[in-house]
Amino acid sequence: MLFTFIFAIALAASHHVFYKSLDGKPPPKTTYEFGGLHASLSRQQINLATGAALAFLVKAFLQIAIAKSAEQSMWSSIRTQTLKLETIDRLSTTTSIFWNVFDVRLWRTNFATMMPAVVYWLLPIASFITPATLTVEWVEVRSTFVDRVPRIDFTSLNFANLPVMQGTSPVYSYKIPQLSVLQTVAAGTIGGNILPIPSQHPNSTWQLEFTGPVLSCESIDEGSAQYRDISQNILNSMIDIDGVCQTSYGYISWVPGITSSLPFPNVTSANYTYEPPSQTLGPPFDGVTAASANNTMCLYVASLPGMAAGGITCQENGTWTQRALDMLFNMTVEKCSMYNTSYTANFTYVDGIQSINLTTQGLYNYVGYISSAEGAYPLMIEPTAAVGIPTAYNVQLVQNFAYQAIMDAFGRMLVGTVSVSAYDGPQTITTQMTNTPLLETEEFNFLQGFNVTSSLQTAVDSEPRLWNGLSVKYPSNSTISMTSVIEELFKNATISLMSSPQLQPNYSSPYAPPDTSITITPYFIIYSYAATLLWVAYGIALGVTMLSMIPGLVSVKSNGGSYTTNFSTIIRVAHSINLSAPLQPEHTEGKEPASRDVKNLFVSFPVGNNGYYKRVTPDGLEE
Repeated sequence: MLFTFIFAIALAASHHVFYKSLDGKPPPKTTYEFGGLHASLSRQQINLATGAALAFLVKAFLQIAIAKSAEQSMWSSIRTQTLKLETIDRLSTTTSIFWNVFDVRLWRTNFATMMPAVVYWLLPIASFITPATLTVEWVEVRSTFVDRVPRIDFTSLNFANLPVMQGTSPVYSYKIPQLSVLQTVAAGTIGGNILPIPSQHPNSTWQLEFTGPVLSCESIDEGSAQYRDISQNILNSMIDIDGVCQTSYGYISWVPGITSSLPFPNVTSANYTYEPPSQTLGPPFDGVTAASANNTMCLYVASLPGMAAGGITCQENGTWTQRALDMLFNMTVEKCSMYNTSYTANFTYVDGIQSINLTTQGLYNYVGYISSAEGAYPLMIEPTAAVGIPTAYNVQLVQNFAYQAIMDAFGRMLVGTVSVSAYDGPQTITTQMTNTPLLETEEFNFLQGFNVTSSLQTAVDSEPRLWNGLSVKYPSNSTISMTSVIEELFKNATISLMSSPQLQPNYSSPYAPPDTSITITPYFIIYSYAATLLWVAYGIALGVTMLSMIPGLVSVKSNGGSYTTNFSTIIRVAHSINLSAPLQPEHTEGKEPASRDVKNLFVSFPVGNNGYYKRVTPDGLEE
């Protein structure tokens, strides 16, 4: 009994040591193949099976100790009391027949035997808990190091297309953005979000601080001369020679030219022909003087919610009609100018999913449109420097070309018009604006649900019997301003350039940025061992087992030795017991179940050196 209890303690300690050796380590990936059986066994399965086996062995040895204790208490009871044979049968099977623990008569007869029996049956609970103290969990392990990350190199010549015009002095004229810039800006503007920027680490964070271009928009005051000039110019573009409005605009975007900042600067008086906006970058300036509010790159965007279809008379006797003026009612004109600013971009990747928190601080200076660079050394500030003096390069000029390439690509997405003809024609769209989130703003939300005078949808809406289906209605309650959307779209398009391999820094360049501090947070699956829970479970099991052993140890002393339920022990004891009545020949075969006469026999031991018995009346046993 004591040996098995001590061995159970050793097994519990081994269980703890085994789990402690696994704690904090990743589960092994080793697999053992059994080719002949077409089966395999992983090291992970072996670890789990080992823990379960140790829990089972601890439980088994503790139950053996408890069973031995209950056995000694049972012998003490039958040696010192006169008991029915049925009662002795039940006492001797309390650890093998579960239902015996609910026999109230046994509790009255021998509490010292029944209490260990209850512990015996409850002990397996510990074997359920202890294997569960080893689990697996995700943990993060942070580390910080310096490495290269995706960036934008505004000192790269990969932004602008600058073909040379040969002559006495070469002229490198700006033509269009490079294809990588056009594609990236278009994708970022249409999607309305920053494009996916690759990261070498699926769980990482870093911060970039750099200067870059930004758009800042402001509304043209309705009472200003510029607003009146724009309104007049739009009205002139709508009217034909008969005074009828041939076109009504809902959206107009343009960039100013050298001599005019109007949306329709080219007018032919003879035939009233107006060319729609087509230039996507402007106005140009010489690049010698500093850019100012008058010559900075900018973009105009106008919203005209009064757009209407139908042959409307716009002018009578040289005066604009009210219908014509209504088409310009509530017109909003925004001027978005380019500045240099400071970006702070916080990149976070969780399982490869990108999240970028972008902020800008300050508007440092205007950025103008430089149409060309001239000379044999167009990027040098001091091409004739003396020997020994380092040549100074015009880094600002290269950055300017990069900025205007971005502005040009962005302008190509917005410049143009959305209009409707005078005679119920369809909408005419000469802009990519309808592919962008700008269409969902408060100022342009009306374009989504705009219908000409009559259409199949309007007919169905007015007469439901024509079609029993229901179409989705365009929302008309947007509160997002076009100013914030334009500014946000430009920022997103600028940051999206980091996704293009062609626009990354060449780290052999003297202008290459330094490496960036990166914090990576890889997630690992490791074993997690709850040692406290294991020892609480085992501590309770060991404690109640120890208490259950006390009656057994006392019984060994009172019995003068240890007894078992071995057949040899029963044979030896049977020679000295007294039965209340002799067994009949038909009862000596020992078959189950025993007859009622046999069960009601009383068994008593003669008084010996090791104790005495007290006779219990039959009535007392049956109560």
